[in-house]
Amino acid sequence: MGILACVFGPGAALPYWSVDVVRNLVDVCVGPAVYLHPQNIEEIRNALIDRGDRSVIYFCETPAAEIVALFSRLNTPILMIHEDLADVAGFNLQVRSLSLFDSVRLAVQSAASLHDLYFHPQAQVFRRTELTTIGDFIGLLAQAYQIEADAAARNQIASRVVGQAAQPADVSIEDALRSRYEMMRPPGGYMEDVIRASEPGVIHMLQQYGSASEGRRLDSVTWPASVFFNGDVPNTFAPPRQELTGKARILVYGPYLSVPRGKWKAKIGFIIGQNLSGNTLVVDMALNAIPAAICEVKLPHSGQYEIDLAVEVLEPSAPIEVRITLKHGAIEGWFSLLWVEMQRTGAA
Repeated sequence: MGILACVFGPGAALPYWSVDVVRNLVDVCVGPAVYLHPQNIEEIRNALIDRGDRSVIYFCETPAAEIVALFSRLNTPILMIHEDLADVAGFNLQVRSLSLFDSVRLAVQSAASLHDLYFHPQAQVFRRTELTTIGDFIGLLAQAYQIEADAAARNQIASRVVGQAAQPADVSIEDALRSRYEMMRPPGGYMEDVIRASEPGVIHMLQQYGSASEGRRLDSVTWPASVFFNGDVPNTFAPPRQELTGKARILVYGPYLSVPRGKWKAKIGFIIGQNLSGNTLVVDMALNAIPAAICEVKLPHSGQYEIDLAVEVLEPSAPIEVRITLKHGAIEGWFSLLWVEMQRTGAA
């Protein structure tokens, strides 16, 4: 009888490479397998039902909530292949040539989608900084899946992954990753790229999202103003300060990031200045483009303020949009978004 091998991790070098190792481990030590990478839960269920004696290997970077619920009910090891989210964003930026926005968004979406799996009783977390050689990694995987993999099998699997070498199982994982991916860097090596392309608030946000891999649930995360977009010049990031002068319009929108499943309160901080004639802001939130919350606030002449909006997130992969709209035309004044802090208030 085959096994069910579940592998989860963000879209980055180590998770992708690890799936290749798992596929070869199962092929050499267990036998034929069905490889799955779908988001369709029916396809997964059908594969599990129809597999016969074959093993099933499932990998996903951003599983939907119903897929997380399905695997959470199964009595099987859950392998979490973890990389620092700054490295994930940097990998997307440098190796996959994605934009800064898409690089950060995909890293965050994966972290939010995978969050609850880190707390599964059978979850085993493999961190890149703690792994040494291919042979040792194969041994850890075999132990997790309760598969026999002797020295000969480990060398056979390693040679499939890295090619011919005198002792392929002794090749370091870092060397294996560098041979697989161009522009591959050691852990933490992409930090400067992300900082140069953004600002320190983005790094701090990514570090907050990485808390689940360390056994701490994500209960609060701050989206810096620098990840939001400028309503006056769409598809460009919002400036530190925006003039209110002009017609009624959207001032700021975005950031199309995600949070884990649960009930959340968004605390939106901003500064208003020289608003002598008065005005009104309309602040609304949408989950996956579906309206979720809205409020209006009359603006004073000047000062720093916060607005709270409550939302319930059922699908962590869904992007969240915040829009701040000037309701009436203005002849003076300025606006500066400070942050949006997402605070968990309860379970979904």
